[in-house]
Amino acid sequence: MKSWTPIARLRSSGTEHLLDSVRSRMLGVILGSVLPIAALGTVLIWQDYERLADSGNRRVAAAFWQIDSRISRDIERTRNMLRTIDQTTVDMESVWRFLRLAQSASGMRYCLLAMVDGEGRIRDSQPDPFPSAEACPGAMRDLHITEAPENSFWTERGRPYLRVVMPARHLDPQGRPTYFVAVEPVDWHFPSLAGNPSLGDRNTSVFDNVSAWFVLADGQSQPLCSGCEWSSPQADLVAQLAQQSRAHDGIPVWESRDQLSYAFGPTAGIVNLLVIARRLPAETRALQMLGGWIALVSVLLMAGLLGVMIVGRRLVTRPLHQLTDAVRTWEKTEYFDAAIGAGMPREFRQLSWTFGTATRRLARRETELRHALERQRALIAEIHHRVKNNLQIVGSLLSLQGNRSGKDDVRSALLRARERVRTLAILQRHLYVEGDLENLNMAEFLPEMGEQMMQSADDDVRARVTLELDVEPVILSPGVATPIVLIVSELVTNALAHAFPDGRYGTIRVSLAREEDRLRLEVTDDGIGLGEESGGVGLGLQLVRGFARQLSGQLAMEEGKGSRWVITCPMGEEKEPSGDGYAPETAAFGSSPLSRVGH
Repeated sequence: MKSWTPIARLRSSGTEHLLDSVRSRMLGVILGSVLPIAALGTVLIWQDYERLADSGNRRVAAAFWQIDSRISRDIERTRNMLRTIDQTTVDMESVWRFLRLAQSASGMRYCLLAMVDGEGRIRDSQPDPFPSAEACPGAMRDLHITEAPENSFWTERGRPYLRVVMPARHLDPQGRPTYFVAVEPVDWHFPSLAGNPSLGDRNTSVFDNVSAWFVLADGQSQPLCSGCEWSSPQADLVAQLAQQSRAHDGIPVWESRDQLSYAFGPTAGIVNLLVIARRLPAETRALQMLGGWIALVSVLLMAGLLGVMIVGRRLVTRPLHQLTDAVRTWEKTEYFDAAIGAGMPREFRQLSWTFGTATRRLARRETELRHALERQRALIAEIHHRVKNNLQIVGSLLSLQGNRSGKDDVRSALLRARERVRTLAILQRHLYVEGDLENLNMAEFLPEMGEQMMQSADDDVRARVTLELDVEPVILSPGVATPIVLIVSELVTNALAHAFPDGRYGTIRVSLAREEDRLRLEVTDDGIGLGEESGGVGLGLQLVRGFARQLSGQLAMEEGKGSRWVITCPMGEEKEPSGDGYAPETAAFGSSPLSRVGH
């Protein structure tokens, strides 16, 4: 069943290499615990930073709307005053009396408070205009009143003026309409604004580090405070803000640049207002304290993480490394030092004790298995030694029996059987080395076997016949090597016995080569060829065919000027032999004792 633990999910996602050590997993757990708190703290600190960074925009917006509100209130108060005068007076003489009264009541706020005709002339029913025109320069400039009079704003001699015009009920002697005109200088001092209860307390005034400018139609800037030494705003900045305000259909716009906040827009519908707020020292200190707090929190967080990592290394990682080193030492020396867990946590001590107990049991078991293996090897070596001795005894008995036989065909058959037994003895000696079953190097074995077969032949045959070997260093498993060796033995023995009669000279050639994944064996001679007129020859050929079928190979025989035998078979795989010996599995052998030679 597939596990769906968190670690299994990480492994299935291909990120297991990120968590393949205790240190990385401890770091992951620590970060998983700290990061949510750090994220929450970061959000809160960022909110404080944004609030402090945006304080200039809030102050400049508040200052803009407060100035706009005051100008609008002044205009509305003047209009209400003029409307009251117009509704109260009954003749021109009472008009002038009420105008003088209003001027006195306003604390001489207005530099011009008069009634004018439609052409912009002050009525001369009184000896002098009230007040003097010199006190209000430019007040009558461009005063061509239409049917829809509008309020206006202008500057004269570096001083801003606000003019309010309202129609009057009274007519001049010619019956033309008249208008009330009130002109007042707009010259404020910000302390007075800040002290106004409607604008907030002085200690928290939005006008701290704030400057305000009227921006005229020609782009010129006029400070709202004549006694304040403010630097004029840059013309390109004013032009950009004016363009942005026009793009927003005259709605005021706000912008921050280089610790300065700007507000620009129309005020009271008559003039554009530019308010500039500079960062307060308190705001700068607050930002510095916030930066210091962020740095302090970061340092404390990193110090905490570092401390946890150091403690985790000493309490967890180092004991694990010690256990790992002890296990590696045990792998090399088979000795595990359980005393290393003395100063470790309880879980590691238990692990060390358990592993030490397991290693001791394993050592005892390995000792028992080693002794059993040694006894088994001794028994197998004894068995192979006895098999070799028995083969030698059988060969000697066959040789003795053949020499005592008076019949040539019996003696020949017994001697052939003796050669087969000797071949098996040589094969036994090469296949079983120190009690173990080994693969057979044919380039080393066949020359030795060929020399043995030549020595077993008659002296006359050895003098006339030459055995040539062309064997590649092919390594064969016992299941393939045994049939190949027996085939070579049968064919070479048959050739020595029957291919060169009557003193013929000749050569027997044996070649063995590997062709890709197949094995090719070729045995040729230049004698008279092999017949099956004798029982020995017939039995040898029967064995050759049976061994070829056992190898799943193909056997081809050609006779002419001599004999040529070609056998091709798969290379085969290395297999453990059975206890029955080696023989071709073919029905041709029937119940013969050799019917189970091979595996």
